[in-house]
Amino acid sequence: MNRLYLLLKLNRLESNQINNLGMGLLSFGQIFSWAGLFYVFAAFLVTWENNLLWSKAELTLGFSLAIFVSAISAPLIGKLIDNGLGKWVMLLGALVGSIALFSITIEGEYFSFILAWVIIGFAQSACLYEACFSHVLKLNPSESRRVMTHVSIIAGLAPSVAFLFGALLTSFYSWQIAIKIFSIGVAVLAAPTLFIGGLIFEYPQGDLDSIGKSQREKLNSFEVFNKPIFWLIGGSFFLIAINHGILTNHLIPILMDRGAGYSFAIVTASLIGPAQIIGRLVLLNFGSRFPVSFVTFVSFTGLFLASVFLLIADVNVSLVLVFAATQGAFWGMISIVRPLMTAEFFGVNFIGAISGLIALPFLFGFSIAPYLGSLIWGVGGYNFVILLSIGSAFLSALIAFYILIFQRKNVIALDADKEFN
Repeated sequence: MNRLYLLLKLNRLESNQINNLGMGLLSFGQIFSWAGLFYVFAAFLVTWENNLLWSKAELTLGFSLAIFVSAISAPLIGKLIDNGLGKWVMLLGALVGSIALFSITIEGEYFSFILAWVIIGFAQSACLYEACFSHVLKLNPSESRRVMTHVSIIAGLAPSVAFLFGALLTSFYSWQIAIKIFSIGVAVLAAPTLFIGGLIFEYPQGDLDSIGKSQREKLNSFEVFNKPIFWLIGGSFFLIAINHGILTNHLIPILMDRGAGYSFAIVTASLIGPAQIIGRLVLLNFGSRFPVSFVTFVSFTGLFLASVFLLIADVNVSLVLVFAATQGAFWGMISIVRPLMTAEFFGVNFIGAISGLIALPFLFGFSIAPYLGSLIWGVGGYNFVILLSIGSAFLSALIAFYILIFQRKNVIALDADKEFN
């Protein structure tokens, strides 16, 4: 679509209408980005384990490396977003990710499988929430909380899309055809909507070149590393990422290991997505009444309780469903409170780069979680895996409580006349 034509059309709309259009497009793009580049792994893990020659640990290593690459790419992606390239970053990220996902269907050596997930990891960093929300926070901080909540509410359908369509397509076709359809969905449905949605949020701000030109001094990243709050926030989200990363990627095997059928395991995993939407709706209606640090503490505590429910559930259907609802609802809040915690304590200047640094421990936790879960499963079974998830959630809630009580007034605002280096 011609940029001038789009701007002329947008000129006829009210500001709220423009934001709502941008929200809708970004939401649509995030659904298919998350489904095709993230949740697709958990949705196909059992299928790959049954059809490929590699062990569960070898398979999960690929996804772990993807999240690790996503983590180390986050600061670079953040700097590109701070320089006004957010829409291009999201577009190229989705396209590159779709190509890498498609390549998985070309069965070859284990190295090619790992390489595909490494590339997908870079794509995740460029087009998922981290990049999308940094782009919105940078351009429209006053509306960012509303926008991020609405986007994440709709994008909460991604797990359901991945698990349900993954199972449906695999039952009718081969897993290779199913993955090809997922990859086409990322390229055709996610990439263009992320680009146009990102462009719309640039429109009210005018020429983005002025942003970069107004930032003259350089801000060294060690200024951020030297702040205790950076490590407190990063550490707490690292621990909660281990909790959710383990449970998300091993939930179907956990339930089947306890005697549940594959269909019930799929349905349970699919409930996490709608539950995320419920959690975000609660946050949308009541979250503004509380500090972000309090909402973070409540979210971590809820995830701790969810893991406890899973441990004691065994084959109790009701408790398993309570776990799925609780895990989904409180995890749904995490994707919103994490960038808001960054903005609350560091301000919105250089939000892309700083969010990228904060994302390092969070995504590193995600990167080791699937593989760590496989290793612990091999040693002591899935009860030990669940105990690890309980412990990590408890420690994250403890750190969040400390931040809530002792750090709320220690807000750090980085000057706008500096350039992040």
